[in-house]
Amino acid sequence: MLSTLATVSTAGAAGCGDLPGNDVELLRVDVHNSTGDPRGDDTRIVHQGETIHETTVELDANDAEPLDCEWPREPGAFVVSRRLDGDGEWTGQDVSDIEADCVDVVASVTDRDELRSLTGEGCDPPGETC
Repeated sequence: MLSTLATVSTAGAAGCGDLPGNDVELLRVDVHNSTGDPRGDDTRIVHQGETIHETTVELDANDAEPLDCEWPREPGAFVVSRRLDGDGEWTGQDVSDIEADCVDVVASVTDRDELRSLTGEGCDPPGETC
């Protein structure tokens, strides 16, 4: 079975985001399927302890799709959770524990188990945000 992974791109400003558990701005969530097979990906977003977004995305092989921005634009405590093809346990990441002001999540379905985190510059990552 393929694994679901989260790649988190973070952006911090000087003097902010120094403490774990800080409020962050969730800029966007993209779901990627980097395998040669079509896959379904369930994604759940929790804000301040309340589930505010839950969706299933059906991805073709080597495809990507951004999630609709159905979460608040203001900073808060966010957890992004995933599971593959509607089976198994939800696997989540508390993105509020990342020392950053802004977070851009890229959730990937891959052939290998791995977790990658990337750090960006400022709160204006390349591409569109919510």
